[in-house]
Parts: sequence; structure tokens; C-alpha cells
Amino acid sequence: MIHKRFAIIAICLLVLIPSIASAEVTLANSTMRDVTDIAYPVELFYLIFVFGILCLATDIVFVAQREGAPASATIITSVIGFSCFLIAAYMAPFAAKIVVVASSTEVRSVSNYMFSPPVTYICLGLATICFLLIWYGVLRYYQMFAANQKLLNNPEHQFEMYMRDEY
Repeated sequence: MIHKRFAIIAICLLVLIPSIASAEVTLANSTMRDVTDIAYPVELFYLIFVFGILCLATDIVFVAQREGAPASATIITSVIGFSCFLIAAYMAPFAAKIVVVASSTEVRSVSNYMFSPPVTYICLGLATICFLLIWYGVLRYYQMFAANQKLLNNPEHQFEMYMRDEY
């Protein structure tokens, strides 16, 4: 246990030696952006995008059911997927891998922006699909309420419900 701690401390010190030994250190960023150098981690983009894909896949499973999609579950998962895809669409142009390059006199942060505009368009298209599924859920609510109202107004069903109630 002590050897592992010693090894971790030694590795950290070896990593920090170039920054300690340099006489004059300047910090710079190699990529200039308009919006105050915003860069989101690529892993965060992937996490949000995959969560949106899971919500969309759940919606597709709900819609593919024979007896009809559950309205509230479809609406909830569609809203979550819609918000995930919108967040991913606005995050995509600023998702970057940030690499810190250290030399003897300079430390430079290099941001490699990963995604092109088609990734943003794909996210916006998937958000549109989720938006349409939200309205499909609302339509399912309307269909369920109309079927229940029709059943409640049916005289035979009313008589059956009256005979079922025992006081």
C-alpha cells in the first residue's frame, strides 16, 4: 500500500519537473474563438447524446406497441430526449479535446474542436423527431380521453357499472 502511494507521488513529481525547472512560463491558447474560449469536454457531449438516443429508442419501443403507446411515458421520454438533443446541438461546435503542451519555456493549451456543422444538424433533426413524438403523446392522450368518454356515454356500459356497484 505504501509502495503504491510512493509510486503515485513519484509519478506526479516527474510530471511536474518540466514546469518547475523552466525559468519563464507563459500561458497561451492556440485556438481563438468568439465566445470567450468556451470548450466543452467531448465525453460530456457523448454522454448527453447517448442519453438522448436512449430516450428516442424508448419512444420507438412505445410507439411500436400494438395496444398503443402509453401517452404520459411517451411525452416524458420525448421531452427528455428533446432537451438532450438541443443541449448536444448547441454544445457540438464547442466540444473540444484540450491538450496541454509544455516545453521548457512555455505552457500552451491546444483546443482541438472535434465536430463539424453536420453533427449539429443531426442533433437538431433528432430533436425535431422528439418534438413530433411529444405531440404524438398529446394525441394519444386525446384518443384515450375520447375512448373513455365514449365508453362513459354508452347506456349499456352505464347500466353494467350501475349493477356492479353494490351498496
